[in-house]
Amino acid sequence: MRKSETSQKLKSIMEDKNLRQIDVINMCKPICNKYGIPPITSALLSQYLSGKCEPMQTRLTVLAQALDVSEAWLMGYDVPMERDANNDEEVELLNAIEEMSENDLRKMLDLVKIAADLTDDQFEKMMAFARFMRLEGSENK
Repeated sequence: MRKSETSQKLKSIMEDKNLRQIDVINMCKPICNKYGIPPITSALLSQYLSGKCEPMQTRLTVLAQALDVSEAWLMGYDVPMERDANNDEEVELLNAIEEMSENDLRKMLDLVKIAADLTDDQFEKMMAFARFMRLEGSENK
């Protein structure tokens, strides 16, 4: 259940960490660059802080990563503030999937279906073979 707004949470964490708006913007830049997201500007951050608008999911994720807090906490939900380390990997995976072509997505889905039925030993052998094939393909270019 939501108990407060993102603007209140942003103000709270900035105060706790003694951060100015420019500090938050600078902390967000490398994350925006990593994921190809347009940067968070001072005008945008001001709107978030004033409560005039709420950040979209991608920018909420950037802010949460930069401030090292959970997205749900930043959204105002009554959950622990601490960030789940697995969440960063999930975001990276989702971003990689978004960039895949339709053909590559079909290949990945086929691999997932096959891998689900393998033992750990069989999976490791499949991965070793896939790495070998990738190396062989790069040598032939």
